[in-house]
Amino acid sequence: MPVQCQSFYDLADKLYQDNPQSEEILFRSTINRAYYGAFHATKIYLGLKGEIPHSVVISKLERKHRYLGGLLGSLFTTRKDADYEIGASITQSEARKALKKADIIIHSLCTHP
Repeated sequence: MPVQCQSFYDLADKLYQDNPQSEEILFRSTINRAYYGAFHATKIYLGLKGEIPHSVVISKLERKHRYLGGLLGSLFTTRKDADYEIGASITQSEARKALKKADIIIHSLCTHP
């Protein structure tokens, strides 16, 4: 069965919830999965297929929905930090904010064409 955008978000939420030791690696993974759920929801909403630069997807969303595009751009920056800035500390608060942003994007785009 194909993976759905919501599946990325659901995994992100599970990683966040199932982290009693507050392990930073799980916060990083939460942010990554939350971002990709929102990114793929955006691609579907915009009718984009294949490999497209993240900046292009974000720009197209900003033109249609400035607020949601801003959220996706912010989430992209957070995701890059979580994935590539290994020396930086990634907090529970950042993971929680990423989940909230992704939730807003996914539910907005899936319920409002």
